[in-house]
Amino acid sequence: MMSEKEYNLQAEENEAWGDDELTAIDISIPFLLEKADWTRFFNDKGYEGQYPFLLYSHEDAEVLHDRMLAEVNRTQMLKGHNKLQCDLYTRFVDGRDGVVGFVWLAIGGTRSFASDLLDDLQWLLQSGVSTYLKHAYTSHGEVAQLSWVEELTNHPAYPMVETQLPPKSNLELADRLSYATILPQ
Repeated sequence: MMSEKEYNLQAEENEAWGDDELTAIDISIPFLLEKADWTRFFNDKGYEGQYPFLLYSHEDAEVLHDRMLAEVNRTQMLKGHNKLQCDLYTRFVDGRDGVVGFVWLAIGGTRSFASDLLDDLQWLLQSGVSTYLKHAYTSHGEVAQLSWVEELTNHPAYPMVETQLPPKSNLELADRLSYATILPQ
């Protein structure tokens, strides 16, 4: 008879890239923001330097950063539909050219969030999700590559994932939806 440790090792050996799917309801927004590429975010806005050091030389960048984090903290303490929430889903299928992953990032509770910061929040969450999923799905000799897209339904492998979609009600409740594909490189 096989021990639990031996069983787990054998299961890991038999696992292939894309076997693990993710359903993360109310994933920590601060966790994703920690993983976001803040340097690129601020550089794209015209602030030179590396994060967090650029905050010391650009007062406007520091104000934007502090405002964003304050809004996240404030709106995560609210109740019901006003609470800022982020759900993350991955699903994988065997496509013509190998395994294809689909990603849904659902952001809800944005009605109470500062409207002038919503696009920035969405960009930062996408950046954090990219870092998180690249790390999570870099395994079995494969490096994960995420590409954010406008629509998933145009992907040739999408019809194969339609039976595995995230809960429709969760996606419908989202104020903002972002989509990505994830492929091994």
